[in-house]
Amino acid sequence: MNIINSIYILLAGIFWGSMGLFVHVLTDTFGFSSIQGAVLRITSCALILFVFLLVYNKKLLKISVRDIPILALNGLISVLLMTVFYFSSISSDTSMSISAVLLYTAPFIVMFLSCIFFKEKITFQKIVALIIAFAGCCLVSLTEPGYSTPSGIILALLSAVAYALYSIFGSMALKRNLEPFTVTFYSFLFASLGCIVIFFVTDMPKKISGVENLPVFALAVFATGLITAVLPFVLYTKGLSGTSPAKASIMAYIEPISACVFGYFRGESMTALMILGICLTLASIVFLNIKIPHLSGKDKQ
Repeated sequence: MNIINSIYILLAGIFWGSMGLFVHVLTDTFGFSSIQGAVLRITSCALILFVFLLVYNKKLLKISVRDIPILALNGLISVLLMTVFYFSSISSDTSMSISAVLLYTAPFIVMFLSCIFFKEKITFQKIVALIIAFAGCCLVSLTEPGYSTPSGIILALLSAVAYALYSIFGSMALKRNLEPFTVTFYSFLFASLGCIVIFFVTDMPKKISGVENLPVFALAVFATGLITAVLPFVLYTKGLSGTSPAKASIMAYIEPISACVFGYFRGESMTALMILGICLTLASIVFLNIKIPHLSGKDKQ
């Protein structure tokens, strides 16, 4: 696996980890709900990418009819449904910590699906790295007593499945020689089309018209779309072009770690267990990327 692809994936996780900062601005400053913030994030990402590709390279907007199904599935399931399921889980009297841990069962699902769709080998090195990373995630996320409901658990697990499918659908799209920018744009385009329902059901037009400082609001939405969606998804998709979905999903565990660090600089507490969790996760990523022939066998993806 090329070190550059590893860096792309790690940077994507760091950008994803900053999402809490931007959601905080949209919800606390402007009064939008979490799901409304997700709609703004998805639609702004599609718009930013569209304008960028028009200026950068219009050819990247061209796809064939046969590419539409995989890109639509990636957008509607991996992007939109993951967001809806995750926020619905939190709204169903399930703590954010429990929902986050269940969401991060996604790499286990990716590893299983990669065996089916890509004949990817499950090596001892991958399994050890995944277990260590998940343990670190649990230590970081479960800092407070968690609480859950059956519906909340089911919704969180569904969000994990949808999240895992981005690695699968994304890899399938890249194997058709589509560029990362193209895959990301059309995934978010289809996701934003799905957001139309949420947009009107939650009466967002009235909410937006009631915003007092529209320029600042527009800047906040632009920053949210750019930093928490455009950059991380493009980087992650680019990383997928040079590594296996299973390895990429494990390295994406850097996201809850970066979220924890960002939270600390916002004034949130960091316990000894959280620091241990961060160390475990970082150790798992290092372990995953070192060459251990007798553990990794012939798997060089």
